[in-house]
Amino acid sequence: MSLHPTKTRIALLDQVRAGNVRYGTGPDGVPTRTSIRRRPSAAWDISDPHRGPVKVNAAVDEMERAGWIERPDRTATWQLTDAGREVLDAEATRYRVEFARIGRKHDVAPFGPVVSGPDHAERIAEEVHRYAGRHLSSRFFDVSVDLDAEQGWIEGGRFGSFTVTRIGVEQ
Repeated sequence: MSLHPTKTRIALLDQVRAGNVRYGTGPDGVPTRTSIRRRPSAAWDISDPHRGPVKVNAAVDEMERAGWIERPDRTATWQLTDAGREVLDAEATRYRVEFARIGRKHDVAPFGPVVSGPDHAERIAEEVHRYAGRHLSSRFFDVSVDLDAEQGWIEGGRFGSFTVTRIGVEQ
């Protein structure tokens, strides 16, 4: 079974990697449902006590069938498999952005790491837009990123340019 690595699945995989997703047991010791030790990110809604655990259970079941996670002794914390690590490593990548210039400023401090999810270029463009907005008088500009060339432009280069460097996988 192949799954698309959505933002929700990546967030849940990250919780599995941190050891926060456990297989729950009822008062009689019988396994009941998946539980999360601490409140997860707002990316997924588990606030409803009836629907929330069902959504998490469904996602965990999907990821187990896909081979992304496993419970080695069937009673412990969920763990990532090699396939799950590959998915998470491919999706949660860190980038550093260094500017040649923004507007008329040539000595703009670099920023990062930007941790991206499944949409690397779009996520970096959003962060650059937010950062560059502090240095430009106009709030209406486009940011484009070419990860193959490791470059980006603010409004086609008119308002600035920058380089994007992959610095590794989020740990």
